[in-house]
Amino acid sequence: MQRFCIFPVFIILAAVVTATAQITPEIGMMPLYASAAHPDQSPFAFYLKVTGLNEGTSYEFTARLRQNGKDYGSFATREGGGFGRGYLPLGTAGQDGELSKWVFLRPSASNPLPGQCEVRIRVREAGASTPEPVDFPGPTLLDMSDAGNGSWVTGDDTGGPPGGLIVLVYNGAGDVLGAYAAEDNNIEEGYEPTDGYWKVVVAADTDIVRVEVRDFDNSIYAVDEDPGWMSGDPGTTTVLEGVLLSLSPVRSATWAEIKALFR
Repeated sequence: MQRFCIFPVFIILAAVVTATAQITPEIGMMPLYASAAHPDQSPFAFYLKVTGLNEGTSYEFTARLRQNGKDYGSFATREGGGFGRGYLPLGTAGQDGELSKWVFLRPSASNPLPGQCEVRIRVREAGASTPEPVDFPGPTLLDMSDAGNGSWVTGDDTGGPPGGLIVLVYNGAGDVLGAYAAEDNNIEEGYEPTDGYWKVVVAADTDIVRVEVRDFDNSIYAVDEDPGWMSGDPGTTTVLEGVLLSLSPVRSATWAEIKALFR
């Protein structure tokens, strides 16, 4: 009689752990100033960069102004068509696991109030559950009334940049005072756009020495400089005379040098 020894067979199940990338939003550029609640609901632009993404995966995001523990305002992108509060596409991540985009935020007609604020960002895989927010220091929100501390600056009827590119206004210390997209920027703002027109919120009665145009990837497209520019009184719009933003970086640098000869 043969005897069979039965040995227990242990099946070891190896747990397969898939590393999940940490989604990390960053602010690449944020202006010092923006409009608080105002009937015009003037928007501002900031540059959002997100790292730690999975290649080939689509992502979406939201952006809101935050003050005193509450979220306010609405946001848009150049692909979005209008301001809203729901998630908008951020893009599909490439091999480097990064995505970036100019984002446009605006207040409502009643909130937030003048003063400090934060910018709250949420990023998630498209259609996923709501992620934890990340808050960043936002611009100082200005009172745009005649009795306030904010004003607008714009260019004259010629020399405007291509539509959709971002106009940034600087002071002598190199700080970005304000930023927004030139028309036609494919964003529904409630008025008829004029190609090349731009309007940026800055602090009233402030020296301006440089106006810069940036492309969709945040590269510099054009620059103009003049130490004689200045924003106007609170609640007013000042035209920066002679600003030329329709040139390439090399040609605009030459234009700035030519202007300097006649100062």
